[in-house]
Amino acid sequence: MKNQALRSIACILHVFDAWTLSTFETASRSREDHITKGLFSRFQGLTNRAIENMAWMDDNVYEARCVDEHQNRLEDLTETAITEILCDLRTSQYYAQLIQLRTILYATAEGQRKYALTASDVEVPDELDDRKIDSFQTYIGALTRKSSEEKQKLEAVITYCWTLRNRIKHAAELGELTPTLLEALKKKMIALQVNIRSACTETGMEAWPLIDENKAEWWELGDGKKETKNDLSKPPHNAVDAYPRSNNLNAALSFTVPAICLLSCIPAGIAWSHTRVQVGSYNDGNFYQLLSSSAMQLLGIGTLIWPTLFSGRLVGLPRILAWILACTSILCTIISMPLYLYAPTTWSGMLSFCGNVAQTLVLLQLVYSL
Repeated sequence: MKNQALRSIACILHVFDAWTLSTFETASRSREDHITKGLFSRFQGLTNRAIENMAWMDDNVYEARCVDEHQNRLEDLTETAITEILCDLRTSQYYAQLIQLRTILYATAEGQRKYALTASDVEVPDELDDRKIDSFQTYIGALTRKSSEEKQKLEAVITYCWTLRNRIKHAAELGELTPTLLEALKKKMIALQVNIRSACTETGMEAWPLIDENKAEWWELGDGKKETKNDLSKPPHNAVDAYPRSNNLNAALSFTVPAICLLSCIPAGIAWSHTRVQVGSYNDGNFYQLLSSSAMQLLGIGTLIWPTLFSGRLVGLPRILAWILACTSILCTIISMPLYLYAPTTWSGMLSFCGNVAQTLVLLQLVYSL
C-alpha cells in the first residue's frame, strides 16, 4: 500500500501520545500534585478520541496487538491526514516527561518492594491497587508484580523509541520523507532522547543515543553496534557489524555479483579448452601457485565466515545457504590441490574456480542477512 512506511510511523506516534496521556493520568492519581494534574489536563486537550480510546485500555495499550490494531485503523486515513500527524509537534514536546515519569513510577515501585523486603517495621495495608492484602507474603507478591509491570511498561517505551527510529530510517531510504517531515520527526526524536539514557540505566538496558543531531542523516546512529563502526576508537568486533545495510546496495549486488560470476565462466571455459590434457606433477610450478592461492582462499573465507555463521542475525534460509556454500567452497579448494597430481590439471583449475564462485555467493548471503 502506498505510504505504508509513513502510516507505520504515524501509528508509533499515536502510541506514544496514548502512553503519554495514560502516564500523566496515572501520575496525577499517584502523586496528587498540581504539576502532574496540570500536565494531564493540558495534554488531554491536545489529543483526539482515537488516542483517548487507546489510553484507557489500561495495561493493554502496552501490548503489541494493540499497536497492530491501531495501525489497521489508520489504513483509511488520507495522505494529508498522515502528514499532519507526522508534522504535529504539540504532543511530542511532552515525550521527555513521558519517559521521565515512567522511570519514576518504576523506580518508586521497585523502591517500595526492596524496602518491604529489608525493613522491620513494614505496615501491611488492607489493599494495594484494588487488590486485597491478607498477609505479608501477599503484600510482597503484590509489590513484586507492580514493580514488574512498571518495568515492562518502561522497557516498552524504550523499545518503541528504537522502533520509531528504525521506521524513520526505512522511510528515508525509500525516499518517502520530505525535508519538512524529516525536520519534524527529528524534533520528536530529540524529545525522546532527552531522558532515554537514565531510563535505560534504571532498567539495566544498554544506554545508546537514539540519533546524532549533528549529522544530516541523523537517523543512521542509535544502537551500539552501528555507532562503533563510525568510531575509530571502537572498531567493529566482526564482519557482521562492519557495514550498514542499504536497500540500494543490496539491489545493485543482486545484479552485479551473479552477472560477474556468469561472465567469469567465459574465460574459465576458454582456459579449459586451451589447456593440455595431462596430469600435473610436483615439479610443475603451477602446482605451487595453486597451493599458495588455495591457502589464501581458505584463510579469507575462514576469517570472514567464522564470526558471521555463528551470528544470531544470520537465521533461516540464508543461514542454511551460507553453510552449504561455505562448505562447498572449502571442499572445492581443498580437493583441487591433490587432484592436480592425480587427474588432468583442467579439473583442478575448474574446482578451484567453483570454490571462488561459492565463496562469492556466501558473501552475497551475508550482505542480504546482516
